[in-house]
Amino acid sequence: MWAPSIWEFLTLACKLLIYSSTAGAIGGIFSARLLAHHRDTHGSILRYIRWSCVAGLAGSIAFFFFQVGAIADIGLKGMFDAELTGILLQTSNGTAAFTRSAGFSLIGLAAELFPTSKSYQLTANNCLTLGGIVILLYSFAATGHLAGADALVQLTLVLHVLTVSLWIGSLYPLLRFSQTGDLSSIQRAMHTFGKVATWIVLTLLLCGLLLAWLLLKEVNALVTTDYGRGLGVKIVFVVALLLVAARNKLRLTPAISQPDVGAKLSLAIRIEILIAFFILLTTAIITVVIGTEAIL
Repeated sequence: MWAPSIWEFLTLACKLLIYSSTAGAIGGIFSARLLAHHRDTHGSILRYIRWSCVAGLAGSIAFFFFQVGAIADIGLKGMFDAELTGILLQTSNGTAAFTRSAGFSLIGLAAELFPTSKSYQLTANNCLTLGGIVILLYSFAATGHLAGADALVQLTLVLHVLTVSLWIGSLYPLLRFSQTGDLSSIQRAMHTFGKVATWIVLTLLLCGLLLAWLLLKEVNALVTTDYGRGLGVKIVFVVALLLVAARNKLRLTPAISQPDVGAKLSLAIRIEILIAFFILLTTAIITVVIGTEAIL
């Protein structure tokens, strides 16, 4: 049975925080655009984006220093070993810390300094936000367990991270919006989200399947390798999330005006958030603990 060391546990927690914050930042931006006409939720979505960026920035920096500490292996003081820090700054670990910190900082600054923006226009908000998203997505392709993969794998990974973030990161803002009590607005927003989410989910699934095929090469690797088994667990959670989302779209949203359906919708979104947490946790375990070398 896997018994994580303290450093492995800390890096795993930071990786989960980074994944969650990425989803929150990107999904929050998408939600702000989706719900732009509903001013009563604008403030809460902006706070969601800002705190996601703060958490992501903290997680990115902490992840780097936890790696320094793990290599030094002399206790907490090893995290601040100047020589090791200098060496790791020149590796992909340093690149990851820098790019993710820059990405979260740009998105957070856009939400803090320019809280309102007209979509599709060249504004300071849109420039900072787009730049932050591009840098943040780049960090996943340029670093981590797939940093040495070919261009197709990295492009697929970037699209996968983007679509996962758009979907999962939108759940909390939608939960807050579903509790406003404006049933007609909730129905329209959920219907719009459902139409957009259909394409998001299709892209996510295609990218996920392509990544699995490119990495595993053969189907039996799903049961014969640790990486494949971890991926199998993740697939189970994704299917569960799809089923709950389908129920929301096909049954709850059309019947939102009926008694107690609003409460059921809020509960269903909470369940989606819980499942999404386990998806991100499984992903963190795959990347930090298992790694692609487990395929071999």
